[in-house]
Amino acid sequence: MCINCGIISDLFNATKQNPIIGSKRVYQLLLEMHTRGRLLVHTAAATSFEQLEDFLKRSQESEAHFYFECSRCGAYFHFSMDKDGQCTYGRIDQIPGELL
Repeated sequence: MCINCGIISDLFNATKQNPIIGSKRVYQLLLEMHTRGRLLVHTAAATSFEQLEDFLKRSQESEAHFYFECSRCGAYFHFSMDKDGQCTYGRIDQIPGELL
């Protein structure tokens, strides 16, 4: 695991131990790492990760899924959000083939 993935994994673990940290912080970290070129994004969503919250508020879509690939070591992560702002995220073994 590279330093990028270590930071992400530490935050994922921290949110499990202390739920008050919340998914908003996870979203912000993934967004920052993507903006800095540390994570590549794969998605079939009709929006960018940057516009995710606004998109779900104004669209008919009920949720959006994003898959991230570490540009340093190739590890994969998943982040999804639904219209109610509920998020799921974590490390995954692979990105669905149709998105690669």
